[in-house]
Amino acid sequence: MRPDDSGPTQPPGTAIHQITPAALRQIAGIDVLPRLLNAPELAESMKRHYPADLRGRGTTGSVLVDVSIDEHGKVTGVIHQPAPTLQAHGLKGPRPDLAHLPMEAATPASTAQFGAAARAALTAARFSPAMLDGKPVAFTLRMTVRFSDPDAASTP
Repeated sequence: MRPDDSGPTQPPGTAIHQITPAALRQIAGIDVLPRLLNAPELAESMKRHYPADLRGRGTTGSVLVDVSIDEHGKVTGVIHQPAPTLQAHGLKGPRPDLAHLPMEAATPASTAQFGAAARAALTAARFSPAMLDGKPVAFTLRMTVRFSDPDAASTP
């Protein structure tokens, strides 16, 4: 075996876990998960749909969404709920030991705006269909959509 065939490198003490097709079928009821096919177009759509009244403020936010994908890979629906943040779990004030973790600047009001933006942006998403027994099937995929202000760099 050549050195470049050894697989991915990983930090000491970590493990890469790959889910087997049998485990995926048991967990999700399918053999193959949907995969995003047009990431650049989705990124542009997210910029376009970033809430207008939050632009230039540097507001970031995350929403947890359930994306319904039909057997052709088309998004047929998006349902969102706020993603948990450290602030939502009662961790307030500066914590040097938590400085490496992202703190969301989103408020409940902006989270609702980000949810609407995620729904609008994801209409541009195209996925490969989920597969079961070699046939494409509809599937609902849970994912986190993270927004950052596309105009933040232009603010003084």
